[in-house]
Amino acid sequence: MRRIMTGAFLTTLLVGSPTGAQEMPAIRLEDARVGSAAERYLRALETMYGDALRASDTLWQGPWTIDLVPRRVSLRSASIDLSRNSGLPFGRDDGSAWAGRGWNARASVQASARLGPLSLRIAPLVWWAQNQGFALLPAGPLPLAHPQMGSSIDLPQRMGYRSLGRIDPGESEVVLAVGGARLALTSATARIGAGREHASILQGEAGGYPRIEAGIPSGIRTPLGTIAGNVAWGRLAQTWWAPDRRTGARLGTHLEGWWRAPGRGLVELGVGRFYHFDWRGLSVRDLGKPFGSVFVDRQTYFGGEADNQQLSVFGRLRIPDAGLEIAGELAKNDRSNDLRDFGNELEHNAAWLLAVRRAWRDDEALWVVNLSTASNRIPELQLYRGQALNFEHSPLTQGHTLRGQLLGTPLLERGAGAEFRLDRYGRTGRWSAIASSRNLPDVRSEAVPDAALRHEWGLVGEWMRWVRGGAVTFALGGQIEVASSTPSGNRLNWHIATGYQWLR
Repeated sequence: MRRIMTGAFLTTLLVGSPTGAQEMPAIRLEDARVGSAAERYLRALETMYGDALRASDTLWQGPWTIDLVPRRVSLRSASIDLSRNSGLPFGRDDGSAWAGRGWNARASVQASARLGPLSLRIAPLVWWAQNQGFALLPAGPLPLAHPQMGSSIDLPQRMGYRSLGRIDPGESEVVLAVGGARLALTSATARIGAGREHASILQGEAGGYPRIEAGIPSGIRTPLGTIAGNVAWGRLAQTWWAPDRRTGARLGTHLEGWWRAPGRGLVELGVGRFYHFDWRGLSVRDLGKPFGSVFVDRQTYFGGEADNQQLSVFGRLRIPDAGLEIAGELAKNDRSNDLRDFGNELEHNAAWLLAVRRAWRDDEALWVVNLSTASNRIPELQLYRGQALNFEHSPLTQGHTLRGQLLGTPLLERGAGAEFRLDRYGRTGRWSAIASSRNLPDVRSEAVPDAALRHEWGLVGEWMRWVRGGAVTFALGGQIEVASSTPSGNRLNWHIATGYQWLR
């Protein structure tokens, strides 16, 4: 199977329908947005079969039906979700929606049309949050600011003092695909990195940012392997509670490139970059920004244009015969001074991520285990040289965010984190168990004192069941922040959610 990139996910996937499956809607490629059940299911098949994934009477097909028949015009789905958080904001895989304390609601529809190489998807998202008050951690410079990075990131603890909502373009996009090339105007969620669940640059927790995107997602085959790439330019918005709120928005631009080993392609290596600039409108001069200097240059720091950059290098080893994937990522916040600085102090302003994934089958179901761990901790280098966390920025103090939510993984928000996820896909639906842990210090230090140490534990169970014409979902779980000796004490949240999706 060819290398698949976000925005053209599994376009070469060829599978048949399972025998004996209960009456259930078939999933389609357009259902596979980042973080969705459909995407996770298709990724699991890719882990197990890799390039051997083909329609075959002898190949185990999986419990879910996959429909690859293209439609000229289609009203695909409509969904509504309702959730409640008892004590703290909490939400995952909910796009641009802010899930605050109290009641939260989301609704979306999806329609598509196709004419030759041109395709259109309209999938807006409408959301509302009650956004009730709760005990905030001491922060600055603004009351709602982040407790650790308050003056260098637009990541408020609470989005204001009243209920709020938004109509968002969601997963909408217009795509022109010719041969292996793709040009798109899109706001769909995206992921950049080797991990299937977590990534440092783009993960989809804040939804997608509106952008122009171009690339060759399926790759170009050469004797030395397959090379694929993607580049984008878009608009990043801030909240009303951003520190040093700027006039207008920011220009966000990212670059992703992959190399895949020849043959079965069991080894993949990639690089990703993301730049933030003050928005002055998109000009021809901006097209080259993703390819800017990796190191400090005079143009940037001596009278030139101020910007912020993130760089990530990553790789993946896939062993389809064992249903196993191992992925790793090293991310750097801002530039190094030079190559010597990069090599000798690689841990400066850096973070790492490691993920292991195992998929297997039995007579009735497909099982997938994901273990992800990441660290953004401040090393002892802090004693001699200032350190920054991976998502905070200066002089553009909005940080690596979109409308007050992280663009990257929440595991790297303040220190370190880990997540264990178990999914079971059966003919009647899916259930999942997700356990997570995050270290949340309130200070930047190589040795965090007990008085500034917090730790979050979370456990959530999810259920999805196919019904006639769609699917119903239910989730129940909780999170607790344990404080060592901070005056604010422990904080607890119970999370409950339900939803219905109509599929046609």
